[in-house]
Amino acid sequence: VCLAACQSAAPIVVRKALSIAGDSVDATELVSAAARYGNEGAVIWLLRRYDIDLTDTVDGDDLATLLLRSAVKCDMREVADLVLQRSAQVRSSQWMTAQIRELVTEAVRTDQFSLAITAIQKYDVDCSALVTAEGSVLHLAIRALITNLCLVDAIMTHGGQALCDATDKLGDTALHKACRETDPDVVMTLINRYGMDVNSRGAGGDTVLHCVVRKWDSTSSGDLIRAILERCTSTVVNAVNEAGDTALSLALDKQDLVLVGDLIGKHGADPTDSGVGGNALTLAASRGDQQLVERILDCPHVPDGFVDMMPPRGV
Repeated sequence: VCLAACQSAAPIVVRKALSIAGDSVDATELVSAAARYGNEGAVIWLLRRYDIDLTDTVDGDDLATLLLRSAVKCDMREVADLVLQRSAQVRSSQWMTAQIRELVTEAVRTDQFSLAITAIQKYDVDCSALVTAEGSVLHLAIRALITNLCLVDAIMTHGGQALCDATDKLGDTALHKACRETDPDVVMTLINRYGMDVNSRGAGGDTVLHCVVRKWDSTSSGDLIRAILERCTSTVVNAVNEAGDTALSLALDKQDLVLVGDLIGKHGADPTDSGVGGNALTLAASRGDQQLVERILDCPHVPDGFVDMMPPRGV
């Protein structure tokens, strides 16, 4: 009955069941059961009511570790705080550091944003030291469906420049990942607020410019693309990735007239070399897009005689 109460009942019901059971109960077993089922009220009450040894072993783990993992799984912030407070009195600083780092990492991984932010700020966690198989903790926070900018801010405040430069197992920085998976607002925040480098290379030799041109166009995300272009060096504008693509060849593939014009006319993209596909005119003609051809030829800085590179019709 006590176990059943700990799984889901309110603390007042747990207290009643325990008063009937008397001294025969195993408080360690009860608190671990309450934690597994996410009954935060029961866990808090049991920890405060009984002198429970958090170093006891339960199912191969010490009780404190089990409670902290359950706190992350079930978003029990008060439980995490109480367990860490009590553990600090009897555990080494190394143990505490390891447990707090695991708690933050798993909270970020499982979208427990409030728990992660609270722990980072309260325990002054060095987020640059939180490295996972996937990459830094900042990489974990950058999500395709939801990126919590308050969490990103907490991580960056406690991680600094090291997180800007860190790469994941594929070679992408957090900025590359944001360009590939999230929305323009997240990317702009990383660039404007944290000064992330748009000139770095990522997976497959992609620059940040490759990533944004591949995913977005000038109609839907013109402000973002312009902001990145303004920060790109001329070398990066003309960079070729491992697939042989330049930003210009990707824009030509999408037949984005505005972006093609900006790349060539304003930002120094070389129309005579657009990667493995040849020059810009060849690529435009291969798509049968006369408007695209005319847009290229109208651009400032197109070299004299460039029109002679135009392939014959039908070729």
